[in-house]
Amino acid sequence: MTSRCYQPMDICLRAGLGWQDTIQVFADRKAYRTVESATPDAPCVLSVTGHGVPDNWPVRITGAQGLTELNTVDGWIATRLTDDTIEINALNARQLDPYVAQSGTLEYDEPRDLTGVQATQVWYAKQGGEPVLTTTSGDGDIGVDAGLAVVVPALTAGQVATLKAAFCHGWHSLVIVDAAGALISAAEGMVHIDG
Repeated sequence: MTSRCYQPMDICLRAGLGWQDTIQVFADRKAYRTVESATPDAPCVLSVTGHGVPDNWPVRITGAQGLTELNTVDGWIATRLTDDTIEINALNARQLDPYVAQSGTLEYDEPRDLTGVQATQVWYAKQGGEPVLTTTSGDGDIGVDAGLAVVVPALTAGQVATLKAAFCHGWHSLVIVDAAGALISAAEGMVHIDG
């Protein structure tokens, strides 16, 4: 979520179960690093000195020669192995052409510094109505992991039951602000409860 506007985020809940989501929070800046090498293995491991990529982060490779399968418009989800290596689990490079050293560029949206971030999610029976439930990072219902640059909103089964008692089709809004109270990101959307 990079926009400062409300992003659409519909949620489907199931009665009797808890819920959680993971939201990656990007800075307004891209990073570019040279891919020094890529293993001809499954999964493919890239050597990128000081890459700065968090675990399970979306990345894109451009300009790779030899192992051109690394180049994709859709990108990859990178697994962080070390400060200098990432794994592209979805790519089996065993039978592919060898990578030409230093030819590709790793591109990704830099993670946002989430130090001091607060998140609040408000649940409504209808858009514009009175709140049925409010969850916050301050009460522990919404996790904030500064190291992974993710916000993790969650509900217990009991909280889902509270919502179910008030509505089957409702509305929610999620607001993420920095330590100074400035808006970082916001999402809202419909809520549907099955069961």
